[in-house]
Amino acid sequence: MDILEDIVPFLYGSDYGLKLELGYVCELEEVAEVLCKAKIIKPVAICMITAFITACSSGTTEKKGITEKKILTEVNPIVEDVKPDITSDTVRNSIIEIASYSTKILDDQKSRVSNIEIAGNYIDNVKVMPKEEFSVNGTLGRRTSEKGYKKAPIIIKSKDGPKKGYGVGGGICQIATTLYNAALEAGLSITERHPHSNKVGYVGEGKDATVVYGGADLKFINNRSNPIVIKVSVAGDIVTVKLYEIKDTKLP
Repeated sequence: MDILEDIVPFLYGSDYGLKLELGYVCELEEVAEVLCKAKIIKPVAICMITAFITACSSGTTEKKGITEKKILTEVNPIVEDVKPDITSDTVRNSIIEIASYSTKILDDQKSRVSNIEIAGNYIDNVKVMPKEEFSVNGTLGRRTSEKGYKKAPIIIKSKDGPKKGYGVGGGICQIATTLYNAALEAGLSITERHPHSNKVGYVGEGKDATVVYGGADLKFINNRSNPIVIKVSVAGDIVTVKLYEIKDTKLP
């Protein structure tokens, strides 16, 4: 229910920045039960619960035989000033940005941009534990049309030197390159990295990283004492990779 995401900030105030994940709960009685178990309604006053019921029901409670009195009785709210265990401040203090690197998409062919977005989605939100080695090829797997990858420009090695060609998944080296530079910025241990056979325009010389499934890979080890999370975004013509260290391992 989308309305739950609107009501939760109202119940806790604008400082409650965590998204509520309640799945497909539809019945008002089930909503009340879930909110009670999650202790979301614990600190709120009776008037707030009434406002919640009014917003959710939109005039349908009478048809279901559900009244505000019944809900208030079943939920049995505790009216006291108790703050949630995890607040936005908790998250901010526990998850620290340790690196951020961006590159510009110079070749904006739709197929290439699409490949970059698909690869970015595979890597986005990947958690790397301490001493664990991350592999781009291991995470992406084989680049196939079944996964949505399209033919796009690539650099091909030949006996006459590097030349331009087309291949399924062309463009994802920009994701690898952006991630490589973020990993360098964070001081992570790079265990494998290969440069392109030709200069690429979206990053300075010596800062690129090419990947080929079954061949060249980008790998690094999380040499920190806490897990890190990789965040990838493609916004307009900018590819950004951010790395976060999770200081509080009790967080999900």
